[in-house]
Amino acid sequence: MSWILHDQEGQWEAGDWMVRVALQSNPHVRFFHHGEYLWGASICPTDPSISSTPRLTQTNSPDSPSSDFAQTSYPASDCYVRGEDLVAAYAERAPLPFAYQVYFCAMPSDSQRLCLELWLSVQTSTLEAHPTLLLNLDSGAGASQSVASTETPGVVAFRSGTAGVVVHPLDQKDVSIDVTSHASAPIKAFGGFMEKGVIRRMRLQLVTSGAVIAPSEWGEIVSEFAASPLPLTA
Repeated sequence: MSWILHDQEGQWEAGDWMVRVALQSNPHVRFFHHGEYLWGASICPTDPSISSTPRLTQTNSPDSPSSDFAQTSYPASDCYVRGEDLVAAYAERAPLPFAYQVYFCAMPSDSQRLCLELWLSVQTSTLEAHPTLLLNLDSGAGASQSVASTETPGVVAFRSGTAGVVVHPLDQKDVSIDVTSHASAPIKAFGGFMEKGVIRRMRLQLVTSGAVIAPSEWGEIVSEFAASPLPLTA
């Protein structure tokens, strides 16, 4: 099924699974199974080289399109459906010295597991910048809130092993993971020095399952991700 976009909120369904992505502020992904909210993730832009950064807040209403748990004043400058992908662009605006874009690609799934691939890109028009995208995780009500690294590099698992974030092996050098400080954003993408006009890209996967994913299965997911072709449209 293709994405349906209405009032800057994208929706994708397959069987008993549903993904909703609110784009009004920062992208906020929410996963549902049998209509029940499971967990969510949002992307918050920041730049450590400037003193004024977006303020993080958290709400308790995952069904509200405006309930990003990283509320900022950076609304989407454009959003649309291209082929099988949902695209959101966020223009550069002060004090944030870079623009960023996210492609959401729902991968083939089955009754037990769903994978949403994210293609991230950042670009700056300033001479010096350190564009950073923070990935906030919301484990959902009644679920285990612990976030932990697995034995497989580039994988962060939570919800007792039924959900996780997977970083493409080629992009792991540009991602830092901190699961010890109980921070609201344990995953930081990019963050390195960038010169004017440079574009950097990376791929992540958000995986959710109706059953616990074993360590060996996380390894298989990473292997399949590594072998997948590079996207041509991102």
